[in-house]
Amino acid sequence: AEAAYREALARDARLAEAHLNLGSLLLGKGKTAEAEAAFTAATRSKPELAEGHYNLGVIYDGSGRAREAVQAYRAAVKLRPDDATYHLNLGAALRRTGDGKSAIAAFQEATRLDGKNAVAWTNLGLVLSDERALDDARVALERATKADPRYAPAWNGLGRVEHKRKALDAAVAALTRARELAPKDAGYAADLCRATVDRDPKAAAGVTTCRAALALDGQNALARYVLGKALVARGECAAARTELDAFRALPGVKP
Repeated sequence: AEAAYREALARDARLAEAHLNLGSLLLGKGKTAEAEAAFTAATRSKPELAEGHYNLGVIYDGSGRAREAVQAYRAAVKLRPDDATYHLNLGAALRRTGDGKSAIAAFQEATRLDGKNAVAWTNLGLVLSDERALDDARVALERATKADPRYAPAWNGLGRVEHKRKALDAAVAALTRARELAPKDAGYAADLCRATVDRDPKAAAGVTTCRAALALDGQNALARYVLGKALVARGECAAARTELDAFRALPGVKP
């Protein structure tokens, strides 16, 4: 197929769909630079080709060029405003640029277009949390868990928001569900460790959850620090010193 598209373009370089299809094939093969050139050619030949702009956004996003991704996704959204996925990716790129308010608007439009999209509801909740709109964030994340009860990021996001709201029982419940759905995710395990210890610093459950997180990732600074804090609360000073010394020795931790 690749050879056929190249042959067609050799005859007529203005064939936008051929550039688009060639770019998709190249992207699937991991040839990102060639795919970007093909999608760029597609949008130059046919500026109203929404998929070409969207695919450029995907490439820019994947290479850390968030601002270029925003421009490409905006062009795609303008051409195809009823596509929830386009708004979702635009929101994610906007969030990476630090433009939380615009990201909220994009995610809200994605959820309006597809009310059962758990990923869109989750992203909306997370950016609302970033903006400290915690009650609205909780509502969005609850919608995400209802849209897809097995989507672990929604439960983890809900737990983190409940933790920020000081609703520690609710936080532990949501984070426990995230751990059940994604038992190998060390970040989720560390979040549960923190919420469990904050709920009851002296309880054995806090130590247990922190050690479980560290079993997944011994370099997890949050779990190591919280474990040390829990051991201090329990009066296990020697063990606490060992854990806090290990925390201070982790890469990126200032003494």
